[in-house]
Amino acid sequence: MAAGVLRVSEGSYKWWVLVTVVFGAFVSILDGTIVNTALPKIQQVFGSDLHEASYVATASTLAAGITVPASGYLATSSASSGSTWPRCSSSPPAPRCAAWPPA
Repeated sequence: MAAGVLRVSEGSYKWWVLVTVVFGAFVSILDGTIVNTALPKIQQVFGSDLHEASYVATASTLAAGITVPASGYLATSSASSGSTWPRCSSSPPAPRCAAWPPA
């Protein structure tokens, strides 16, 4: 087995998918909570009412809605094309991130 390659058994694959989805949902909810908690301060700094400040929350949601599918598409297309994008690994023996040579 090559260094930095994580092998997932057939039975644990479903659990890794579940953990990934739950973590992604948690981060998404956390992001929305942070933005909504900051709205009073945004109102104070920019001297706006709640209606105008809520555009910040809308913009954050739209940005995430565009960025998440785009990054998934780019990751899939670069992996299938044999691209030399940086590949990062947190598996033993040590964390690494290298653009060249490809892992």
